[in-house]
Amino acid sequence: MRTKLLVDLLLPLSPSNPKLQAACSLAHKWFMVYYLLVERHLVDLRVTPVSPNCPPSGYKRLHVGRRLPVVLVSRPISVPVHPVLPYARLAELEPEIIAESEDERESLMERWAVPGFVPETLFAPLICDLVLGLKYLLYHGSDRRLQNGLTQLNEILSGSGKHFLIADHPVYIDCSLAPKLQHLRVAGAYFRGFQIPDTLKYVWMYLSHMYNLEAFRVSCPTDKDILLHYLERIPGLDLAQIDTQKKRIFRLPDACRLFTYPTGIAHEPSEFQNSDDSRTPNRGSQDAVSRLQKYQTETNLNCEFLYKNSDDASSAVTVDVRGVNSPIERTSSKRFNYLYRQIPPFRYCKSNT
Repeated sequence: MRTKLLVDLLLPLSPSNPKLQAACSLAHKWFMVYYLLVERHLVDLRVTPVSPNCPPSGYKRLHVGRRLPVVLVSRPISVPVHPVLPYARLAELEPEIIAESEDERESLMERWAVPGFVPETLFAPLICDLVLGLKYLLYHGSDRRLQNGLTQLNEILSGSGKHFLIADHPVYIDCSLAPKLQHLRVAGAYFRGFQIPDTLKYVWMYLSHMYNLEAFRVSCPTDKDILLHYLERIPGLDLAQIDTQKKRIFRLPDACRLFTYPTGIAHEPSEFQNSDDSRTPNRGSQDAVSRLQKYQTETNLNCEFLYKNSDDASSAVTVDVRGVNSPIERTSSKRFNYLYRQIPPFRYCKSNT
């Protein structure tokens, strides 16, 4: 019996690994948003990477064209719909809400009115400056606009006195900002040799808190996919040069994510990360956030294994610190794992240098 909403998040498929999501900043943002809501025990989440070029039948029936990410919300079930199988397959479960555009996804958050997760436009100009700054850097080789945006962000962070942008715990605006910072850092360094100056102390402190946040690390695309995302946007490259660059990028390991920060930046755990509140699980504990239901498919939305009955609730995949799935173990708890995902999480940079 489930009393929480089930959110199905369909993300674009990674070009380098069919089990991961692509380097779409919107996909990263919404993955992070719903992961944080899961940690607060507000929703159940299931993430599925989808290729529009070879979509599963469940995606076709949504009639959303080739749009991704797509959010499906199914009603909470207070009583079993069937005495034996309370969890229907997705083919039998009609979502109450299908949010395929950014406006629809933001409207949904406004309807839910979760404190800290109501979309605001206060920092929209700053985020736009960072996005345009990266574009100018990649297209024209000029980092002036990007430097101005980062300097402005540094001033805002220094004045707030918080671990994150407006609070000591991550909120909606952080989910919008953090993916942009990761993209400009990875793509800027590889293609133009751009580095965030060490003098921007508060920007680095912000990144250090973000890199130590499980919701960010789990939802972050690989450096390989970020570089592939921007490769063909670099002007002046012919097909042969693009092919050569792709071969170099594909040699990067899948586990490669740029989560480092300067040694002089001291990471101070936020109240959110160290809270004893049951809504914010400890990273080191073997709780339900670290135990994910294991599925036999990454792309078939109609798979009968996507929903499990209560007899399967104690079977889980435990993730060790190396980010490798350990053997399936029987757990003592009979409660449902509240996090339904199809992408194995990763833990990186336990000690940053």
